[in-house]
Amino acid sequence: MTASYIPSRDQDLSAWALNFSTLISAAPYRYGLQPADATTITDVGNAYIAALNIASDPATRTEPSVAAKDAARVAMLMVMRQYAQQIRGNAGVSNGDKSALGLNLPNNTRSPVAAPTTSPLLTLIAATPGEITARFADTNTPDKRAMPSGVLGLQVFVAVADHALADPSSAPFRAVVTKQPFALAFAAPDAGKVATVFAKWMNRKGEVGPWSNGVSMRVVA
Repeated sequence: MTASYIPSRDQDLSAWALNFSTLISAAPYRYGLQPADATTITDVGNAYIAALNIASDPATRTEPSVAAKDAARVAMLMVMRQYAQQIRGNAGVSNGDKSALGLNLPNNTRSPVAAPTTSPLLTLIAATPGEITARFADTNTPDKRAMPSGVLGLQVFVAVADHALADPSSAPFRAVVTKQPFALAFAAPDAGKVATVFAKWMNRKGEVGPWSNGVSMRVVA
């Protein structure tokens, strides 16, 4: 739970604390609490407000009174944040009651995961006996070796023929890759032939984006 809903200025914080304690004291069960909880909240709130009044009055404002106010503030926030978190996560407390206490409402909606809309940019960087090593980037960020947001990995397809191929439908699925560089292994009969690699981004739902361009390299014996 973030503390952004809690005012930072003492005068604003005292008003927030007074509202919080007053509403809970009037009907603790409404917020899933007991009367003893309301008493605890009221006590720390009143202690902070009393210390703030002393520290704010020019006639009684001293270094010790300011220190006492700061200590009372810390003690109050420790207690009220704990109860605020408990109430905020209680599904039995209405959003209206949570808002009346000055709480941020929990965000229970999940943003849908969109299918990838960009394509990978493949680079074949090395050919060693029976293996080709590759890297990937995204067409929108070709200078960064990273996957787009929301993407789980790279679906890789490889076709082996006497020449480079342009049609990705001719390439059988090979693997899902999440790290780079990645290596593609080839059998002995593939030596001397040309491997053409295609790929698609894939999100966590298994949805894929558009095809990459094919990149080719001869398999080394």
